[in-house]
Amino acid sequence: MKNFIIVVIQIAGVAFIIAFFLSLLNYFFGWHLGMYDAEVPAEPEFAVVILVLGLVTSALGYFLDKKVST
Repeated sequence: MKNFIIVVIQIAGVAFIIAFFLSLLNYFFGWHLGMYDAEVPAEPEFAVVILVLGLVTSALGYFLDKKVST
C-alpha cells in the first residue's frame, strides 16, 4: 500500500511538471493546449507555481521511496 501511495505522488509530480511546460507553450506561442476543453492557463505566474509544486511533489516522492525501500 505504501508503494502505491508513493507511485501516485510521483505521478502527480510528473503531471505538475508537464503542466508547467504546457503553460509556457500556451504563453509564448498563444496555443490553447489542454485536455478535453480544459485549457492550461497561459500565465507565467501559474507556470512558476506549478513548477514549484511539481518539484516539491517529486522530491517528496523520491525521499519517501528511499525511506520505504531501505
